[in-house]
Parts: sequence; C-alpha cells; structure tokens
Amino acid sequence: MARNEPIEDSIGTTEGSPPPTWEKTLELLENEPNRIWVATVREDGRPHLMPVGGVWVDGAMYFNTGPTTRKGKNLARDPRVTVSITLTDIDVVIEGKADKVTDEAQLNKVAAAFAAQGWGPEVRDGAFHSDIRAPAAPPPPWDVWAVVPETIFGLPTVGHMAGAARWRF
Repeated sequence: MARNEPIEDSIGTTEGSPPPTWEKTLELLENEPNRIWVATVREDGRPHLMPVGGVWVDGAMYFNTGPTTRKGKNLARDPRVTVSITLTDIDVVIEGKADKVTDEAQLNKVAAAFAAQGWGPEVRDGAFHSDIRAPAAPPPPWDVWAVVPETIFGLPTVGHMAGAARWRF
C-alpha cells in the first residue's frame, strides 16, 4: 500500500534533541495497541472527530465503522482523513485517504491484527462482524477502512525527545 521508506525531514528540532526516527515510530505503530482518533470531512466541510480502535498493517492504519455512522457516511463521500495516535514517547498524526477494504484475504489479515490486541472480529461478506462492540456502535456489519498515509508527523510527548519529524510517502 504505502511506500516502505518515506522521505523524512525534521521539523522544530531542539539542539541536541534528535527527532524521532521512522524505524522507532514504525515499531510502535506495529506493536502497540492503538486507540486512534479519526477525523473525517462532513458534507459542509466541517470536521468530524471520533475515537476508534486501529491497527497498523502493511503500511496503512486500519479501522472499522458502520456504514450508517457519521464517519462511515463521510468516508463514503470523501476519503480525506486524518488519524491521531498517542504512542510511547510520541504522538503521531497520519494524513491521507481512506480506502474501503473488501478483499477477504486482507480483511482476515486485519482481523488477526485486531485479535492480537484482544478483539477478534469475524470476516463475512466483505465486512467485520462480532458480538462484542462498543456501547455506541451500531450492530454489524462494519466496513473496514485503510488509511494510506501521504504524510505522517511524529511529535514528542511531554518529557521525551524534543525534536519532531515529518515523513512523506
């Protein structure tokens, strides 16, 4: 999906405090459970921001949502999206476009990544299904979306590295 090696540049570095590396950021994205914040665009241009579970697989951030939710309706109309995640020592912001995933093999791979975090959805008819869901979530099926990054920002959390980085894909 995304290029393996992004073009990197540092932004807002402090002397003696290097920016985060892509290798460290990628390791955290791949291995830490992610509660992500997804910002989509409403019909009138206003942003819509909601927290969901997410997993990083094959160079993209995946999440699911019901097709009747505000997120789902926004994404079906406009794929532009921003995702924010707090990881160990670093806040990450991903800007890109969300693609709806219906390929059964890819959905199974993403479901396995969610299962490794403690939630194991079942793949059926090109979507996720599960008896376990968030209290405000609509019943299944849930569409799965892949956010393919165009730009990722890595910003230090308080008390940690003082440099910031930008990676372009």
